[in-house]
This record gives sequence, structure tokens and C-alpha cells, in this order.
Amino acid sequence: MTLSANFFNLQKQYRPLSESESELKYLFSDANPYLQNGVFKEFFLDNASVIGMFNSELNLDSDTAYFGFMALPNNHDAFVNLFGELEKWAKSLGCKRLIGPINFSTFNTYRLKMDSFHLPSFLKEPNNPEYYPQKLADLNFKLLNKYQSYLVTDLDRIDDWYQKYIKKTDLFKFTKDYEYIKLNATTWLENLDEIYTKAELVFGSNFAFKNIDLNTFKMMYGHIVAYALCDKTSLLIKHSKDGIIGLILNFPNLLEGDNPKTILIKTLGILPEYSQLGGQIIKSLLEITPQILERYERMIFCLMQDGNYPSLLGKEFAQEIINYGLFEKDLF
Repeated sequence: MTLSANFFNLQKQYRPLSESESELKYLFSDANPYLQNGVFKEFFLDNASVIGMFNSELNLDSDTAYFGFMALPNNHDAFVNLFGELEKWAKSLGCKRLIGPINFSTFNTYRLKMDSFHLPSFLKEPNNPEYYPQKLADLNFKLLNKYQSYLVTDLDRIDDWYQKYIKKTDLFKFTKDYEYIKLNATTWLENLDEIYTKAELVFGSNFAFKNIDLNTFKMMYGHIVAYALCDKTSLLIKHSKDGIIGLILNFPNLLEGDNPKTILIKTLGILPEYSQLGGQIIKSLLEITPQILERYERMIFCLMQDGNYPSLLGKEFAQEIINYGLFEKDLF
């Protein structure tokens, strides 16, 4: 399993805000747990590249292959050529469908941005060329899963929501057994082992989830996250008996420069048995809303599965909705 000489240059050209070259080298090395029981193959031309991936241990049927790391020009022949070869390879493995883009697993970047290209990118948002979704449609790929980000520029609506719910103390009687701890670099790193353990319980049912080992988790989400998160608005939720049961992980949009005014609501996860039909999420957001209003001018609820409870909140507040998708194609 090797990469073409031009692979890294094409990644910089077509995916400039995604993984760094060092991160890419790790992902395509033997150290990547995905490749312990999985394979990849690059399909490339001089000016185009796409990766096919297969791992029978993903929580989908073992007859599914994946594609990702797309780096293709706006050229119909390039798409037809490379995806044609990719589909032949997937069929040779016994696969009956192709899904993507997923770059090895959902711990890494995945999905395509489908609209709102006039808006500036935010940290870790899919930043693909505008023509990708239509090119896939031309090859008979269909939208499989839809995701959305919710841009909130009118923070008065957030304040109105806060004033409404902060008075409804009867909704939060369950919180006597919970502790809401502000996440900063220290508390993140101190709790990292338990956060790793609970991540699979919180997110394991997500589409195409593939767990990674603790060392990889620490490399990807340890110090990098610790010193990038917003330590005024990120939150760890602990139960008196069961320890960590959820978290809200927020980041200033560092792509805006030294004084970012947009807060990214990136990860909002609660163990299913503690969700209280959204009550725990509402209580957690109430804990951090004053700090958001004090420090930021815009919010983005980032890359949420369309239809889940956080997405319903995002829609209520949003002035603009950005759509993303995962695509699939039946091979037989």
C-alpha cells in the first residue's frame, strides 16, 4: 500500500484546511489502527487522486467500501476514470456499495460541503470544491446521510432563549447528582483517559464509527485540543456515581486570526441513558451561554446530524443553515 509522488501536493491543493502533512503520513502508516485489519489503495492521475478504503470491522455490513481524500479537478473524465477504477477494486473485494467521503474513520474529517460556499470556512469544516457534489451525482452517487451547521449571527435570540429557560428550575431537578466542570487544558488532559473510554459509548452508534486506540486518541486529541479549546465555554459533565457522562467541546474559530469572534459548538455529546429527553443538553448550554454572549459575536453549531436534538436547537436560532452530505452508490 503506497502513495503516489504527487499525493501530498494534491492534498494541499484541494484540501488546504484539512490534515497537515504529518497527520496524513501517520494516517497512511502502519501505526493507524484502521490499517491493522483494513486496506487502502490510491487511484491517481498526474493531477487527480482519490483513496479507496476497506475495513470489515466497521459497524456496517462487511460488504461496504469507502472513498476519501478526494483531490480532483473540475473534469468529468478524471472523475469517471478514477471512480471507475475505484469501483472495480471495491467489487474485487466483494463489496456491494461504496460510501464517502470518509477519511478512514469519523474521528478524522469526512462529508462534503454542499452549499453556502460564500461563507468563510471554519476550523475542521469540509472545505471541498463546490463542484464535488454534482460530479458524484453525475456518477450515480446518491445522498446517504445529511448533516448541517447552523450559523447564528443574532445572539439576542440566544439571550432570549437563555432568559426563558434559566427561570424554569423545575426542569432541572435531576441535576442534583451532576457536576458541571469547565474544561481547560488542565482538566481536559487530566480526564483524557476517561473521556476516551466514554467516547465510544456516546458516539459509537454514529454512522461508520470506528474506534481508535488510546495512544492514537491522545495524539489526535490530547495537547492539540487542550490548547485550542475555549476554556470559558467548554464543559465536562460528571455524575456522582458514574463519572463522565457527557461534554460540550467548543473552539474559537482560529481561522479568523488572533481575535476570533466566532465560537464553534463542535462536540455536544451525552450518554444516551442520561439525556433526559434533551434536558441535560439544555442545562449544559445554559451553563455556558453567559460566557458565549460576553465573548463572541457569532456561533456555529457545527456538523450536526440532521434531526437530532442539538440540530433542532441550532435550527431554532440559525440565520443561515449549511448543508453537508455523505454519498453512496450501489455497485451491483
